[in-house]
Amino acid sequence: ATAAPTQQQAAPQTTPAPAGASARVGDSLTLDGTDVRMRVTVLDVIDPVSGGNFDEPNGRFVGVRLRLTNVGDQSYSDSPSNGATLVTRGDEQADPTLLTDGDCSSSFSSMAKIAPGSSRVGCIAFDVPSGVGPKTFQFTLNSGFGDQTGEWRVSGARSTANATRPSVAAGAAARPGGGLTACDANISVDPRTTTCAFANNVFYEYWLEDGPSELSAYSPASARRYVTACADGTQIECTTADGALIRFARSAVDAYSQGQADAYAASHDTGP
Repeated sequence: ATAAPTQQQAAPQTTPAPAGASARVGDSLTLDGTDVRMRVTVLDVIDPVSGGNFDEPNGRFVGVRLRLTNVGDQSYSDSPSNGATLVTRGDEQADPTLLTDGDCSSSFSSMAKIAPGSSRVGCIAFDVPSGVGPKTFQFTLNSGFGDQTGEWRVSGARSTANATRPSVAAGAAARPGGGLTACDANISVDPRTTTCAFANNVFYEYWLEDGPSELSAYSPASARRYVTACADGTQIECTTADGALIRFARSAVDAYSQGQADAYAASHDTGP
C-alpha cells in the first residue's frame, strides 16, 4: 500500500527564471528581486471572479491565484499586485484592481509580508474587457522594479467560473493537476501534500489564535510542528513552505464553539 502523503514531501521542481522566462499554470519560477528571492507559482485562473456590491468592472473581473515562497535570506514585504500584469489575447494590458469581497478580496494583493522559508497564497484580481480571454500573466518583485520578470502562459488554462465553483464543503475546489479532498464538511486538503490530521490541527490552531496570518501546527504523521501561512478571505487557505495545502471556510471558523474546541483538544493529538 502507498504510504499516506505528508507535508514532508519534496517541493515541486522550480525553474531559475532569467528575464522573460515563461511557464504554464501550475509551474513555479524562482525570481530575484533587488534584495529578495522568491519562488512564484501560478496556481489557477478564476474567470470570472466575483467582487463586492460596490465593485464595478469595466468588463469582468479575472483572478490569478499565486503562491509566493520566500527562498532567500531577506524578509519580503510588498504589494504583489504592483508587480503583476495580465495580458489579454488582444495584447492589451489588464491592470490589477482591489476587490471588497469574493475570492480575490483578501489583503494579499495589497500587502504581503513573508519571512524567509515561509509562504503565502492569495489572489490578484484584474479588470478584463468582456469577450477577451487572458493570454499571459507577468510578475516582477519589488513592486515591478525587480531584476527579473516571470511570465506564465494562461491562454487556454483551466478557468473556474465563480458561479459554478464547488464549495470547500464538497472538497472539490479546482487546482491544476488535481482537486482537493474533503476531510469533513468544512476542511479540505491537497492529499498529495498532507493529511487530514494535520489539516484539522491547522483549523484548530487558526481558531485558537483568532485568525493569524502565520501559525504553528502539529503533524501527527511526522511528529513535528510546521510554520503555516494562512491567507484570509471567505475561504481560508493555509500553506507550509514545502507545499502542504489546507482550505476551510471562514464561516466554519466563526461558528466553531468553545465546547467543540475543548472536545477536539481532548480527543486529538495536537502536539506539544
